[in-house]
Amino acid sequence: MMMMLETITYRHVVDWIHDIWARSLAAVAMFFIGWVIGQVQTESKIIGDCKYAGAFRVEQQAFMCQRRI
Repeated sequence: MMMMLETITYRHVVDWIHDIWARSLAAVAMFFIGWVIGQVQTESKIIGDCKYAGAFRVEQQAFMCQRRI
């Protein structure tokens, strides 16, 4: 018994992409919102460390904070 495979056309691919995008729009939006919140939080941690300790760490690297005007 031989199964007939449906021919994949451009229209099928476009419909599939639209279907996936329509169901995952909320997930994509939440991903970007989380990414922005992470950036803001990281920046505020560095600013706080520079303000009180004069240095901050990124993994094993330590950086000294110098204010330039």
